Amino acid sequence: MAYPFPRQFKDKVAGIPGSEYLRSERVKNVAMKSLQYPVYTRSLLGGESAKRKFIIFGQGRTGSTLLVDLLNSSPDVYCDDELFFYKLRWPARYADGKSRLCKAPVYGFKAKIYQLSETQEADPRQFMRRLHRNGWTIIHIERENLLRHSLSAVLAEQRQMYQATTDIDLRAKREKEYVPVELVVHEMQQREKFRRQEAAVLQDLPHLHVSYEADLADAAKQQRSLNRIFEALGVPPVEVHTNLRRINRTTLRHDVANYDELAEALDSVGYGRYLYA
Repeated sequence: MAYPFPRQFKDKVAGIPGSEYLRSERVKNVAMKSLQYPVYTRSLLGGESAKRKFIIFGQGRTGSTLLVDLLNSSPDVYCDDELFFYKLRWPARYADGKSRLCKAPVYGFKAKIYQLSETQEADPRQFMRRLHRNGWTIIHIERENLLRHSLSAVLAEQRQMYQATTDIDLRAKREKEYVPVELVVHEMQQREKFRRQEAAVLQDLPHLHVSYEADLADAAKQQRSLNRIFEALGVPPVEVHTNLRRINRTTLRHDVANYDELAEALDSVGYGRYLYA
C-alpha cells in the first residue's frame, strides 16, 4: 500500500520520534478511510461540479507530472495528482466528489492502469467507459521509447530522485550509474505489457493522445501541445511554464556506466532498436 501522504510530508516526519507509527498499515488504513468520506459526501450531495473534467491516463515516468505542472499554468484548470494509489471504496464516486470540491472550472487527475486493475480491483475498460459516459475527457500519455521509459524508472529508483527543479538538483544526481541489465529488460517487458493493456482499454474510446517525445520534450512542443489540450477542455490558451528539469541526458552513454553490457543484452532480446530511437 502506498504511503498515504505526500513524499515531502514523509521526509519531514522521518526524524520525529514515533514517526514509524505513522507508517504502520493500520494507521494508513484509518487515515485513508477518514479522508475518503468527506469526498463521498460531497458527491452524494450533488450540485454543480467542475464544468469540465479530465483524467490523465498513463504509466509513471511518461511525463505525466510535467503535463500536470503545465496544465496548472492555467487559472481555469486544476489538475490533481494520483487519486487511486490507495484503495478506495468507490473510486468513480471519489473522483466525482473531488471534481465537485474543485473551485476551478476544469478539474482533472492522474491514474495508472495498474492502479485501476490491482489497487482498485476494477475492470479498467469498464471503468474508463464509465468516466467517459459521465463527461470525463480522457488524455492518454505515453513515452514512445520503451528503453528510455524503463531506464528512467530504474535510474529514478536508484538515485531516489524522481523530479528536479534546480540546477543544484541536477548536479547532485547527474552521474553515470551502473544499471542491473536484467532489471532494465524486465522493466521494459512490464511496460510493454501495460502498453498493450492500455491500448485494449482505449480501443474505440474517444481520447486525446499525448506523446512525451512529440509533445513535451522541449518548451516549443509543450506550448503547442498544451494549446491543443486547452482547446479540447474548453478554456483559453495561456503561456505555460514549469520549474521541472530533465534529469537524464540525451545520450545514454552519459547516464549508463555499463552501456555496452546493456546494449548487448537488449540486442539479444530484440530491444536493440530502442538504443537508436
